[in-house]
Amino acid sequence: MRLLSAAVLGGALIAVGLAAPATGEATATRGNRIAVEPDVARPGQRIELEVRGCAAGTQRHWAGSPAFTGDATLGGRNDQGRTVARLRRDIKPGTHTVVAHCGQQTFTGHFKVSNKISWPVRLSTDIESPTAN
Repeated sequence: MRLLSAAVLGGALIAVGLAAPATGEATATRGNRIAVEPDVARPGQRIELEVRGCAAGTQRHWAGSPAFTGDATLGGRNDQGRTVARLRRDIKPGTHTVVAHCGQQTFTGHFKVSNKISWPVRLSTDIESPTAN
């Protein structure tokens, strides 16, 4: 009975985790061009940004936010700029703004910060099944 209870609980936890989004789509002008991962970040954490329509060019492409420890240079191919930025440790929970500068274009988006621990993005696949003796 104990094994059945663990299996049911494990299945429920996996279902809840799969229902939660793995990446956040920043609320942005010009057609949601900024994607942020993770969906909800914590102070001091590194976040990944992807800006569609902002590949590396002859001018510096970068993203900035008062929530970041510094500006982050966007690089990438196929019309997608990518970067990693670190959030300040003293940032307050809530919604924060990010601005991506892509040559003559500027895209503005928002991302969320929370002090709470969020559901893990991936579950470990190193779980061994019990063997019968």
